[in-house]
Amino acid sequence: MPYGEEQHYEIAITSPAMYFTRAGVTFILLMIAGYALACHWTEFVRAQLELNPTRVLHGSLWQLATYLFVDESGWSLVWNCSCVLIIGSALEREWRARSFVALWFIAGISCALIWMAVSLVATLTTNREFIGSGADSAVYGLLGAFGLAFRRKRFLFFFWGMEAQYVVLILVAIGLVLGIPHPITWIWVAGAGVGYLYLKVIWRLREGIFGGGKPARQARFKDLG
Repeated sequence: MPYGEEQHYEIAITSPAMYFTRAGVTFILLMIAGYALACHWTEFVRAQLELNPTRVLHGSLWQLATYLFVDESGWSLVWNCSCVLIIGSALEREWRARSFVALWFIAGISCALIWMAVSLVATLTTNREFIGSGADSAVYGLLGAFGLAFRRKRFLFFFWGMEAQYVVLILVAIGLVLGIPHPITWIWVAGAGVGYLYLKVIWRLREGIFGGGKPARQARFKDLG
């Protein structure tokens, strides 16, 4: 006799070819190009492409976006590209490419503005300025949205089937622990909150505009474009 109800879980396994989505691959190529530039033209990259709060205030507004494609660490590059390939492709397949791109830059620029504020305060109090680089903020934004959009769906994570929301919580916790030596990097981890809130706002807007107040959480992001 069975001792309880038999439970069935569906674990998402994606065909390798489906990981290579248009926007995701474009971002990966840009990150690789940014890493190559940082290796060979370091001074130019730090002056023109990385997030320098003082330069942004003096007109280099493009740095709010270009810093996302400049990684000075090979390990960080591999991690960010892997997340875009796996997590980003899942979101891009669920949404349209332009919605995926919008989330990327909203998370990245939001965290960049917070970074600037913290860095400018640090400059006034300690005479030290922080320069930001890397796609971590946007990647965490993807993770936050992924955890909400696929929260009950199970994925393979370190050979275990786990719901997406718990996968994201574990990765956020790892990011917080790794950031202990340099707490300012927690600003990048906050990108997960930006991605989560962004998707929440989109759902709420759909409820009010199209749903007559009814829950719209099953709506596809691609319907918004």
